[in-house]
Amino acid sequence: NEFAAYYDKGLSKVKELVNVDGFRKGHAPDAVIISKFGEMAVLEEMSNLAVEASFTDAILESKIDAIGRPEVTVTKLAKDNDFEYKINVAVMPTLELPDYMKLAKSVEEQEVKVEQKDIDEVVLELRKMRAHKDLHADGSEHDHQDEAHNAAHSQIDAKEIADLPELTDDYAATLGDFKTVSDLLKKIEENLKLEKDQKQKEKRRNELLEKIVAETKGTLPDVLIESESDRMLAQMKGDVAQMGGTFEEYLSYIKKTETDLRKEWHADAEKRAKIQIILNQIAKDKKIVADKDLVEKEAQRLMEMYKEADHERATEYMNQLLQNEEVLKMLEA
Repeated sequence: NEFAAYYDKGLSKVKELVNVDGFRKGHAPDAVIISKFGEMAVLEEMSNLAVEASFTDAILESKIDAIGRPEVTVTKLAKDNDFEYKINVAVMPTLELPDYMKLAKSVEEQEVKVEQKDIDEVVLELRKMRAHKDLHADGSEHDHQDEAHNAAHSQIDAKEIADLPELTDDYAATLGDFKTVSDLLKKIEENLKLEKDQKQKEKRRNELLEKIVAETKGTLPDVLIESESDRMLAQMKGDVAQMGGTFEEYLSYIKKTETDLRKEWHADAEKRAKIQIILNQIAKDKKIVADKDLVEKEAQRLMEMYKEADHERATEYMNQLLQNEEVLKMLEA
C-alpha cells in the first residue's frame, strides 16, 4: 500500500519525460502512456521516488554514519506487490586510536634561536636589493637579455659587503619606520624568530601526526581516499589557473593524465584522509568545537576572496579548519 501511493506521481513523471505523437508533452492520456511504454516504466519511476523518500529513514533507523553515494539494487519490483531494494553504502570508519596524549608529550618542543649569521644574511640581501634599485634608478626599461645589464647584476651579486650601500641610520630609515640601524636589526631578528617558530611548530605537528597515524588501527573506505584525491586535484587546478595556464596544458607539459596523478597521490591521499578522521575523533572525544562566530567571520572572508564560493561549503570548510586547529593546540599544550 505504501508503494502503491507513488503510482500517480510515477505516472506523471513518465508523462514529463516522454514524447507521444499528437499530444503536448505531459498531456497524453494515462492509457496511451501505459500502452506505449508499459507498466514497468511507471514502476521504475515509482521505485525512484520510493527510494528517495525512504533512504534517509533507513539510514537513520540503522544508525549508520553513511558517506558517499549509495549503490541501490532493486530486488523486487512488480505491480500490486511490495517494493524491495538493497542499499550498499560506505560508512565513516571508527579508527582505533593510540594514546595520543602520551604520544603528544613524547614530541618535545625544540628551542628556536636566531643566530647573528641569520641576521647578517638578511641585511646583506637588503643591501643587494638597494644596489639593484640604484641600477634601475633612472626609471627606464631594462632588457634582461642585454649582456651589459646582466653583467651589472652579476657584479651586484658578487660584491663584497664593503662595496654595497653602507648600513647607516639613514639607510635603515629608507626601509621602514626605523630611526636607527639598531631598530632595523631588532625588527629583522623578531621576524626571523616568528618565521623559525612557525616552521618549528609545523615540524612538531607533522611529527606528532605521523606518530599517531603510525599507531592508529583501521582501514578507510575507498570513497574517502577518492574524495581526498578530488580535493588535491581541485587545489592543483586552482594553482595552475592562478599562474595563468590551463590544467590541460599543465598535464601535457608533465606528460601525465589525471589518472596518473591520482595513482601517484593515493598513499598521500589516504594519509591525509586518515589524519582528518583522527582529528575528528579526538575532537569528539575531547568535546572540542570551533567558535561559531569565528567560523562565520572566516567564512565571509573566504567568500570575499572567492566570489563564487558557496556559503554553506565555505562555512563547513572553515569549521573543519578551525576545529583542527583547536585539536592541535590541545595536543601541543
